[in-house]
Amino acid sequence: MATWKRLVLAGDSDLGLSTSGGTLSGNLLANSDESINLGSSSAYWNQAFISHINSKDWIQIQIDDAEQYFTNTANTDYWRIRRDASNNFIVDHYNGSSTLTAMSFDSSQNLTLGKQLVIPNKIQHDGDTGTYIGFTDGQIDLKGSGGVRLII
Repeated sequence: MATWKRLVLAGDSDLGLSTSGGTLSGNLLANSDESINLGSSSAYWNQAFISHINSKDWIQIQIDDAEQYFTNTANTDYWRIRRDASNNFIVDHYNGSSTLTAMSFDSSQNLTLGKQLVIPNKIQHDGDTGTYIGFTDGQIDLKGSGGVRLII
């Protein structure tokens, strides 16, 4: 079996790989418009392993009703980002024995948290810096119109 060290495509070149096995390793260089296309169908790619991605601007990954995993080296613990068939966006964590949902957004952008929300010092109204719920040691302040309206 051949081992490839570097693959460079220029112009309108196409790439074909045998489906009978083997590994493509080394560098995959971008097109002239800085895009890389791994194929538009799962018939082309069952799995693509990429050790790292460096981006100057942004990365777009299109996945329909699928999952993206962030695993430890031993593959015994992972975080998963997924979108389900109802367009809910879900982040969950597998700790080696069970999977727990950390947070989810439904299709109306409502947020549900799996545990607690930790807030450093205030919840502020968007566009109105004088209206917020402030938290200090042992005290909650409800502020509006420039002053404290209620202290708990």
